[in-house]
Amino acid sequence: MAALIRQYFSEQTRGFADGILLLDLPAPALPAPDMREEERQLVADSVAHASKKRAVQLIFDGTNDKTKLYLARHISEKLNRRLCHVSCTTLNNREDGDKVLSRLVSDAQNKQWILFFDEADALFGKRTQVEDSHYKYANQEVSYLLKLITQFGGLAVFSCEEDDATQLLCRRFKNLIHCN
Repeated sequence: MAALIRQYFSEQTRGFADGILLLDLPAPALPAPDMREEERQLVADSVAHASKKRAVQLIFDGTNDKTKLYLARHISEKLNRRLCHVSCTTLNNREDGDKVLSRLVSDAQNKQWILFFDEADALFGKRTQVEDSHYKYANQEVSYLLKLITQFGGLAVFSCEEDDATQLLCRRFKNLIHCN
C-alpha cells in the first residue's frame, strides 16, 4: 500500500491499532473490474446515497481481493472521502478489538471516513464451537460489532470470502456485490 499515510492511533497510543490504515486520495489508477450491470448500478446507487450522508453498507463477496480494494478506492474517490482500511484478522487477534473498533467507528463518523473491513469473515463470522474461555463470548461480540456498524451513519464496506460470514452480513445488510 504505497498510499499509506500512517497507522491509525499510533501517535497517541504507541501502535494501539495495528492493521488500521488511512489511505490517501486520489486512488491509484487501476483497470476497471469485470462486473455485471446490476452490480455497477448498485455501486452507483450506493455512492449517491452516501453522498447524501445516508448510512450505506456494502458486502464484497468473492476471491478477487484486487477488485474489492479497487471498488472501495473507487467509491472513496467518487465521494472524495478517505478510506480507512481495517485488517479484520489483526483486530480479531486483539483482546481489546471491540474497544478499538468502537473508537474507530466513532472517529470515522465524525471525520466522514469510509470504513473498509478487509477479510471481514475473520471478525464477523459466526463462532459455533467454543474451544476455551477466550471464545466464550465470541458470538455476543459479533452481535455487538454488527450493532455498532448498523448504527454507523456513513459508508461501511465488508470484504468476505467465506459463505458463513457473507450470509451473516447479508441478513443485516442487503447490498451484495460478487467479485470473482
